[in-house]
Order: sequence, then C-alpha cells, then structure tokens
Amino acid sequence: MKDMMIDIETLGSGPNSVIVSIGAVMFDIKSSGILSYRPSYSSCIIDPKEQQSLGMTIDASTVLWWLDQSKEAQNATFKGVISPFKETLETLSNFIHTHQPNTIWANSPSFDLVILRNAYAKAGMLVPWNYSIERDVRTLVSITKTDKVPFTGIQHSALDDCLNQIERCQMAYKKISGVA
Repeated sequence: MKDMMIDIETLGSGPNSVIVSIGAVMFDIKSSGILSYRPSYSSCIIDPKEQQSLGMTIDASTVLWWLDQSKEAQNATFKGVISPFKETLETLSNFIHTHQPNTIWANSPSFDLVILRNAYAKAGMLVPWNYSIERDVRTLVSITKTDKVPFTGIQHSALDDCLNQIERCQMAYKKISGVA
C-alpha cells in the first residue's frame, strides 16, 4: 500500500483555517475492500486556541455551517480529548514518514493539503511530503463519473470521509484500467 488519503475538518474555508480533525489512511488504489484501508491515523479535536495563537483563523459562517450538520458529525468532530496542535502535526508527520506514500490524495489538495501546509508553516515545522505526490480525488471521480457512490459512515468525520474517498478512487481506477 503506497497511497495515502488525507481529509481534514476545519473551522473555516481559507488557507489559514483552524483544523479540528485530521484523517489519514494508507490504501492501495488498485485494490478494493476494507482490508486495504489500513493502517490509519485520526485525530479529534485539535486545540483551536493554540492554532489561533499562531495566526490560524475561525470563520463564523463555517461555525454556523457546523451547527447545521448532523449530531453524529458534530460528535465525531468535536467530542473527545483536545490534542495539542504541534503534537498532532508531529504525529501525522511520523505516520507519513513511517509509511512513505508514493501519492497523497485529498478532496481536494487545494483545500486540505494547502491548509495543512500552512499549519506546518505556522507551527515552524517541515511539511512531511513533497508537493509532487499530491493527487486530486475530485478530478479523478469527476472524469470517471464515479462520484455518485453512496456515502457510508458519518459525513464530515475526517476518517469516514477518507474511507469514502478511497472507495471512489478505487472505483475510478478500475474504470480507467478497464477492470470494472
């Protein structure tokens, strides 16, 4: 398994938004099935005060959007132990360095990975991947018309979002390669 899916949940939509949770899952785009979704890393709730002290921002319209989401999504994202921001980024870095993915997928990199890059910069840390391995789920599933897969789990849970994005990527890969 040399592909990684990353998904984040935030309190804004700008490049310096506070991150509340991160999901990262190793998988094989050429496979399918739940067994290929291991190992995984997920962190909830990342200390928003620490992030704000470093210049990351909270957008009121996104907070209001969260209030309109399901109780399950709110609980998955906001219930639990608060993790220190820099420690969370270090744990994600270690996960990435341990598994050395050839590709890092996000839906889309211009959101999730840009915000993570800025978070690493604000924390004074190095980004643990090279920009050249970033891939876009949204483009892949749009081109292959595999974007209508029913969602399983809790929408806007970083880990469940990763698992669903993986399923769509695997379906798209099969379609492109002529397997499906």
